[in-house]
Amino acid sequence: MALREKPDLVVTDVLMPVMDGFTLCREWMRHEELCHIPFLFYTATYTDANDRALGLGLGARHFLIKSPDSSRLVEAVRKALEEKKPARRRTEPAPAMDSENILQEYNAVLIRKLESKMVQLLEANKALEEEINKRRQAELDARRALEKLHQADKMSTIGQLAAGIAHEINNPVAFVLPNLHQIRAEVDLLAEYFNLVEPEDGMDRPSVFCREKKLRERCADLPQVLDDCLAGMERIRDISKDLRHFSRLDGELYESVRMEDLLESSLHIAMNLIKYRAEVERDYESIPELVVNKGKMGQVLLNILVNAAQAIDDEDSVNHRIRVSTRCIGDEIRVEIANTGEAIPPDIQSRIFDPFFTTKAPDEGTGLGLSISASIIQQHGGRIELESNSDLTRFTLCLPIKNGLTA
Repeated sequence: MALREKPDLVVTDVLMPVMDGFTLCREWMRHEELCHIPFLFYTATYTDANDRALGLGLGARHFLIKSPDSSRLVEAVRKALEEKKPARRRTEPAPAMDSENILQEYNAVLIRKLESKMVQLLEANKALEEEINKRRQAELDARRALEKLHQADKMSTIGQLAAGIAHEINNPVAFVLPNLHQIRAEVDLLAEYFNLVEPEDGMDRPSVFCREKKLRERCADLPQVLDDCLAGMERIRDISKDLRHFSRLDGELYESVRMEDLLESSLHIAMNLIKYRAEVERDYESIPELVVNKGKMGQVLLNILVNAAQAIDDEDSVNHRIRVSTRCIGDEIRVEIANTGEAIPPDIQSRIFDPFFTTKAPDEGTGLGLSISASIIQQHGGRIELESNSDLTRFTLCLPIKNGLTA
């Protein structure tokens, strides 16, 4: 192409994909019809004195280093065009550098640049490794901070429910302890009876019979007393188990669970707050088990249940409802928690999942519950949908059945 349409001047870089600038210059200068055209190097890569000497030795008119100021290039082009004198052909021996020296210098330049590039690549690789390690550490720190935030939110929720939980534990304790005292008295009476089975001197048979009759009457209530004690202790055990599951630090532990069981566990914890404000309605459909982080998913359910109860200001449980339900729609499981009571104003519905946003009193929340809940649901590949009007407020957890998590 250059032979057909001869240019007035050639400006080239050294580092190019198909043919480097040095090779181009050497081939250019071998052509009788092209060697008189001014040839200029303009590079930002080959910048040392040896590179310049090689370029000029090959026949280039100028060897310029790239810079933000292009005035030197413009001036060099202007002078080259004004001079228009033939360049020295490299097919003939030159006093300064013969063909063998040019080839040696050319190879030396390439080796230097290769070594320089290798050093640069090693340094870049080292810097990249350091950056990757920094980012990994930053991600690890962020995960740890998020876990601490989740745990803080759990403790905040437990703190709000502490009085009610203590009441729920105290109720069975209130009748278990008297029952145990009664059982102890019956045991003492039973021991006394056994001592009297063999009459002592002065103890007639009718006296023993009266004692036996009295013992039978008193022991008749023992099965019911023991049943009440067992029921009370089972209630305390269930509350303790639910709290332990809710508050445990299980990191990234996932397991296959029934969402109905998680709902019931969360209802147990929040029941003392709920039962004076609303009746609980359940509507569980048959749904498959989900692989979830049990503690975190329980945290989501408890947060929404507590919010539902706190949205009901009066203590008229007859007129208010909290409805929990499960559905399987397509490849998703839907968990709905709906409540009557005050609706969420439309102008703040888009903000309720923002961190630290709350309309509650300072002692009723930190503004993190729904934000953390949304984050947890997203970690499980799902989303939370909100619907709120004058009739009810409904939160729907949409969770994919196949979420890619492994138990």
